[in-house]
Amino acid sequence: MRKTENRVGFLPLAAAGVMLFFYGLLVLATFDKYWETRALNVFGLLVVNTTFLVMYAARRDTAAVCLRATPWALAFCGSFLPLLMRPTGSGPTSGVGNVVQFLGLAAILAALLSLRRSFGIVPAHRGIRTTGMYRFVRHPLYAAELLALAGVALAHPSVRNTLLWIVELAVQLGRTSTEEAFLGTDPDYANYVARVRYRLLPGIL
Repeated sequence: MRKTENRVGFLPLAAAGVMLFFYGLLVLATFDKYWETRALNVFGLLVVNTTFLVMYAARRDTAAVCLRATPWALAFCGSFLPLLMRPTGSGPTSGVGNVVQFLGLAAILAALLSLRRSFGIVPAHRGIRTTGMYRFVRHPLYAAELLALAGVALAHPSVRNTLLWIVELAVQLGRTSTEEAFLGTDPDYANYVARVRYRLLPGIL
């Protein structure tokens, strides 16, 4: 077994505990926000965060997890960076941004349901998903998250939010590369990559 893999040990278990706690806090915070605003987008975010929590808790066990520092850093940056985005006053793109954000949240939910128990944060082998949204691109969840965050940046335009979206794009591209390098020795995944050419956006990227 390669040194980048590990039988389930302390580090993956500790990280799992941290992420469950994190998702639990997100669900509570989003519920409070929805109770206060009753906004449709906040309700969508509540559904997505709850789904994240449930699917992370129910994810399939894996005997091999990537332990290299770079994929772990990218994974946690990708999870926490969106929390740094801040609401601003309404701008000319606010209405469009709200629509884009809601579409992104719907796409996140569809990607999660396609991923099912193979969901995880850091690169690990929990089975190769090729159905649902994975028929169109290899990383539909990351694409959907970027779409939702683009909606936030449009709804709340600011230099800060725009820069955070650009950084998040770079992080998610890095995650696709590290995950594919980790899974690349699996012949089933190599066949999937050959069949589904694009990572995030059909015909473009």
